[in-house]
Amino acid sequence: MKFLKRSIIFIFASCFYAFALAAVVVQDTKDLLAEANRAYHQQDYPRAAKALKQTCENENLGCSNLGLLYLNGLAVEQDYDRANFYFQKACDADDFFGCYNLGHSYFKGRAVPRDYYRAAELYTQACDGEMFDGCGNLGNLYQNGLGVEKDYSYAAKLYEKACNADIAEACGKLGFFYDTNLGVERDYSRAAGLYEKACNGEYATACHNLGILFFYGQGVEQDYSRAAELYEQACDRGFVHGCTQIGKMYFEGKGIKKDISRAVKFYEKSCYGGIEQVCGVLGDIYAQGQGVEVDYSRAAKLYERACVSNIKESCHNLGVIYTKAKNVEFDYSILAKAFAIGCDGKNTEACLELGKLYEEGKGVSQNYSFAARFYGKACDAENITACYQLGILYYEGKGVEQNYSRAVELYKKGCDASDMTSCALLGIAYEEGKGVEKDTNRALELYKKSCDTGNTKACEFRKMLLLSL
Repeated sequence: MKFLKRSIIFIFASCFYAFALAAVVVQDTKDLLAEANRAYHQQDYPRAAKALKQTCENENLGCSNLGLLYLNGLAVEQDYDRANFYFQKACDADDFFGCYNLGHSYFKGRAVPRDYYRAAELYTQACDGEMFDGCGNLGNLYQNGLGVEKDYSYAAKLYEKACNADIAEACGKLGFFYDTNLGVERDYSRAAGLYEKACNGEYATACHNLGILFFYGQGVEQDYSRAAELYEQACDRGFVHGCTQIGKMYFEGKGIKKDISRAVKFYEKSCYGGIEQVCGVLGDIYAQGQGVEVDYSRAAKLYERACVSNIKESCHNLGVIYTKAKNVEFDYSILAKAFAIGCDGKNTEACLELGKLYEEGKGVSQNYSFAARFYGKACDAENITACYQLGILYYEGKGVEQNYSRAVELYKKGCDASDMTSCALLGIAYEEGKGVEKDTNRALELYKKSCDTGNTKACEFRKMLLLSL
């Protein structure tokens, strides 16, 4: 009996000890998590990593945060595979932040094949577990039909759920739905309220969109000053469309005092931030001297930037700068693209200049056949300079089969149209008797005609011919 009592006491004591030990372990884990949290916020990542490794290994706690350290290479070597391993471990332990982060890995294809369907599953898990960033990201998938069937109405509900939890980006996206009648009935006033909340949460896109509502007086009283404020706020936070809008307001002086220098400053932010069309606008400002000193070099660089992005007007303007400006350095490969676009648009000067680049091998491989093709295209559209350039190729047999008669025909076309270079070239044909019967008097006549209009080479040809007689 005494033995039984002792056994009961021992068992009770053992149970108490186990309970006490478990309590100590839990307390130790909580202390380690708290320490890891403090260390992380103090940017003491080695201490945070050490503590998180213990809590994750022992109790599956803090695994998601440990994954973030591996994701970003903080105090550990960056390793997406290892990050995903810890995210999965966290998610399996109902740490919904882990589900969210793993979903993001599938969304971006970080060390796993990009899989929107799997991302949707994980975002759903996170959202259902009240990790509201997951709701916002899931809304994005439904909005764009990625991994799920496109459903604007359901996307709006998800954005609303996230917005109610103060996820600024979700508020901004929901505002856009109300602004554009997407999945909900259009309501500018509601959109404005949501944009305001998102903008206050530092979601720059919402500041820009709210600026548009104030600019046009949609859902709010029209207020240009407030619009300018919001555009600038968006710009300062890195949303370059905001830079474009505030730049335009300063350039036009609409609602605020006109200030070209400030407009240029904002346009530059927009241009170099990736809005290439604005590079073209800025190029116009420098090319035309609109409130600034004319600077063709600066204009050319800006037009080149826009032209590379297939802004056709800028390609055309780059070509114009090339034909009128001196002492300007050009990237001939971009210039060739500019002229090709212009030529396709039936701009005969562009065809002519493209022909010259092919003839001279500037920005393109030298190709007389291509030169002849583009000169021909321009000549057919009555560009006389292109006609005599094509005539020279026929005369010399470059890129085309040598044909003196065709060359003379083209020179005559130009000379009849009072192009004095064409007249001089026709004079050479008569002097040499190529394509026409040799006629020294006719050659002298043509040289004089061209010389009298200031063509110095024609004057030299005439003088040399007279001396040879």
